[in-house]
Amino acid sequence: MGFLSSLLNAPPTASDNAPPCPNRGADLGSPFPAALGFRGSEGERERERAMALTNFILTVVGVGTAVLLLRRDVKQSASTFRRNVRHIRNWLEEESSSASRSAERVAPKELESQAAKKDVTPKDDKH
Repeated sequence: MGFLSSLLNAPPTASDNAPPCPNRGADLGSPFPAALGFRGSEGERERERAMALTNFILTVVGVGTAVLLLRRDVKQSASTFRRNVRHIRNWLEEESSSASRSAERVAPKELESQAAKKDVTPKDDKH
């Protein structure tokens, strides 16, 4: 806030005592800021200060509104994500339980190495 208060409460400078710009009429208002060395009337300075304060307030309100909207959007997205994760978890649990039930129903298959041993007939000794 130091910058804003320095703008609003700036002490008079040497350029404030300078003669007015010859290219500017008194009724046209100040097209140049006082920081560039152009002298304005007290009414113009007061309007500039009020306008600076108004711009600052509008900026704060705009940024605050954007933050609130984004915060709400993030909360809503997080809620949707949690709900989707719950659904996916339920689907996986259902698939897992149905797979285990179907595995129980099917007779276990023999391993190839065990089946090969059973098929081999013992040789008869002819000695």
